Amino acid sequence: MKMNKPILAFIIDDNVPVEKNFIESDEKKKKLEKFKEKVQKDRMIEKWKNPDELAGMVVTSLHNQMERKPGIGWVRSDY
Repeated sequence: MKMNKPILAFIIDDNVPVEKNFIESDEKKKKLEKFKEKVQKDRMIEKWKNPDELAGMVVTSLHNQMERKPGIGWVRSDY
């Protein structure tokens, strides 16, 4: 965030059931919620419900970002 780089945020939907062994302890849960709030502040985010949906969102968002703001590091593979 400090370097003014674009941030593409993908957060799991709150209604998605999570297996017990992936649930954070109370202390870590608070840190996770604080991080999610920071990421969501003043920007658009996308929420996903399954891995396939997340993959599609990532591919589409990366493509759109490279089209909108080409920058150092976005290198076409056919060069």
